[in-house]
Amino acid sequence: MWFLGCCSRSRSPSRSSPADAPFSVSLRRRSPETVALSPVLSLDDVIGDLPGLWVQNRSHFALGERLSVRGMGWRAPFGVRGVQVVLDGIPLTLPDGQTYAEIVGPTLIRRAELVRGPASRFWGNGSGGALFLSTDRATGEPFARLRAMGGRYGARQGMALGGVPLGRHYVQGYVSDTRQDGFRNYSEGRRTRAGLHGRFRLSDRTRLRVVGALADQDTEHPGSLTQDQYERNPRLARSAFKNERAGKTSTQGQLGVNLRSETPWGRLDATAYGLARDLDNPLPFGYISYARRSGGARLSVQRQQGRLEGGLALDAAFQRDDRTEWQDDDEGNPVRDSVQVDQVETVLNGAASGFLRAGLTDRLRLSLVLRASRIRFESDDDLIDTADPATRGDQSGTRSFTAWSPSAGLSYRLSPTALLFANYSTAFETPTTTELVNRPDASGGFNPNLDPQKTRGVEIGARGGLPDADLRFDAAVFYLNVEDALVQTGTTPAGLEVFGNASGSVHTGAEVAAAWTPRPGTELRFSYTGGRYAYDGDVAKSDTVLAVDGNRLPGLPPHRLKGVAISSMTRTPRRRAPMATPAWTCIWTTRGWRSARRACSRSRRSATCWARAT
Repeated sequence: MWFLGCCSRSRSPSRSSPADAPFSVSLRRRSPETVALSPVLSLDDVIGDLPGLWVQNRSHFALGERLSVRGMGWRAPFGVRGVQVVLDGIPLTLPDGQTYAEIVGPTLIRRAELVRGPASRFWGNGSGGALFLSTDRATGEPFARLRAMGGRYGARQGMALGGVPLGRHYVQGYVSDTRQDGFRNYSEGRRTRAGLHGRFRLSDRTRLRVVGALADQDTEHPGSLTQDQYERNPRLARSAFKNERAGKTSTQGQLGVNLRSETPWGRLDATAYGLARDLDNPLPFGYISYARRSGGARLSVQRQQGRLEGGLALDAAFQRDDRTEWQDDDEGNPVRDSVQVDQVETVLNGAASGFLRAGLTDRLRLSLVLRASRIRFESDDDLIDTADPATRGDQSGTRSFTAWSPSAGLSYRLSPTALLFANYSTAFETPTTTELVNRPDASGGFNPNLDPQKTRGVEIGARGGLPDADLRFDAAVFYLNVEDALVQTGTTPAGLEVFGNASGSVHTGAEVAAAWTPRPGTELRFSYTGGRYAYDGDVAKSDTVLAVDGNRLPGLPPHRLKGVAISSMTRTPRRRAPMATPAWTCIWTTRGWRSARRACSRSRRSATCWARAT
């Protein structure tokens, strides 16, 4: 379950028991049976009922899913912004704060950990929350499995996975292919994924882990509909998107190595990783293509002495995007002599962090974390040097940002199975190179007046269990204050979006989750998240001031309640004598219902409820 966990030791700056984490965190473990048999196509099917998390499934591959943690990440038009995502120890969130999660295969997720609140103390830029996903099989037993699935609107999936021990080591891998015709017209898509994990025991005190993943996708993009178009026919595709053959073709690969060793100075943890992504993205207004290369390294040491525990960490990362944008023809192909953007964007990120955890009494613990980050953005405009230079001027430029991310928490153990905690934490989110380069006056270079978005948050909560009642619980109340919010404030004469820093927003709410096991094989669980996410001040857009102070942020439901009931039965023979049984075949079927009140741009409330019976 997801009540007593926190970030695992390889990801959080503490080796203490996860049950003592002085902040809100959810843990979801999926059993081998669930992984093998559950029909899963979206992250919403795996973690959608975690408190504090809102997963918006856009139901076609071109846009993917939007993740929001306590309202952070709400403004992402595509991909994920404001939430750090890590897959098998490799950050999917780039140094500029953007995340592309197509490489995540929801079917294969065995463990998910969600830090519900500002988390820049862990990973820096774009960490309004943090989601850690793992596809690693914890056991070292050999296994092999083939799986096939089909569904409505042309959904089908095939998968093969297996693992084998090699002496003291273990290797596992998988390959999957997911396709759908889509509910809407012109929304057909394909995603092919593969992965390889290796765990190597070099000695009794040293472990080496190698993780690789690959994803290839080709999908159509139907575009978004107005409210009137949706009410007439929700299956329509925008004519401009269909006529221009809008879509996305991308290939992404990543490789990471982690070495962990127990030394006389403490636990040493070293990680290095690399990522490559190539994209071709025809859209009605143009054709976007880039080749991205990114990577980084992290070195940390942790030591515990009595009631004191501390650690230091250094990490660095880089991102290099070779980006080109053209006009496209009527069939969505780039017109090669109509280059609009030709530039190399580079982001460099370096950070140092430290933590101290002290047991003030047998029950009371204090945790302090501080991280210092330095990020440099650079854009080298190659178009200005061509025979037909851009009339918009030289877009080359540099900007550097420095951020301090402190955190402080107290935890008090009410009983061996229950914990009370309070926490203060921070987060920051820098603008991307695209947001920096579009200046209000349409001149060249980066916008010198665009600064990072900053978040400060406090929370109080409790979690634990009542073993005698087979009950587990998790509850928290939170307050987030977002300053210098990054929002669109206008357009250039060429129609490009211009971004600025608005006054901000305020996020307040409460989260409650519980799970009860009334008898073996039966589990009931529910989660509720209620909150108000509102602008704190008006927004200046072009020559107009939008009176939005107090208005709710779009796309975030104020109330969400979800419940799940699971029941299973096992029969065993009364006699325990050795016996043989004939071969048998089991066909697993899943039945369920799901209903949701439709939410649109004019609605003020939305609710979703679902149940599953097997």
